[in-house]
Amino acid sequence: MLTKYPVLTTTCSAELAAPCKTAYAELIRKAGDNHARDLQSQSQFYSPFITINAPAETPELQHLAANISQLTNSQLIAGISPRGTRELVPVNQIIRIHTDAKHVVMETKATTYTLPQRIYQLKQLLPSDLFLQLSSGELVNRQHIRHFSLTPSGLYQVLLSTGATTFVSRRCMQQIRKEFLK
Repeated sequence: MLTKYPVLTTTCSAELAAPCKTAYAELIRKAGDNHARDLQSQSQFYSPFITINAPAETPELQHLAANISQLTNSQLIAGISPRGTRELVPVNQIIRIHTDAKHVVMETKATTYTLPQRIYQLKQLLPSDLFLQLSSGELVNRQHIRHFSLTPSGLYQVLLSTGATTFVSRRCMQQIRKEFLK
């Protein structure tokens, strides 16, 4: 008897699919006009993907799928280092992005970078499942949040993995309660 299991699927980055598409383009070029038309009409490319089959979808499998997705889809953000050089930083290394004296600053474990983009632009660019907006001037990597605590004034204080603390604005509190503090 064949049992159908629930499936978790994650797609891979375009960089992984590029070699296949390049090889296919070379095959088409070498095949000549008649064969090339046949190959183009019969073939279709799909992005590479990973499928996890299991009897049940558990939190551990969801965590595994999220980790695979982060490893295969590592997005890079260009920042200006304290030395003045432009460097590419993987998104999963970012701890938080915030404004400081009218500059947008990106913090990693190693150093801080200045960014030319605004917070609202970065919010659209960064993966929403990885970053949480705490205020109009701050985005935090969910993986680096240690815990939330409620202050006597009714605001949430956020303790980060670096030991830094920050606060959630009243405007973002309802969304954070709904998404993060379930």
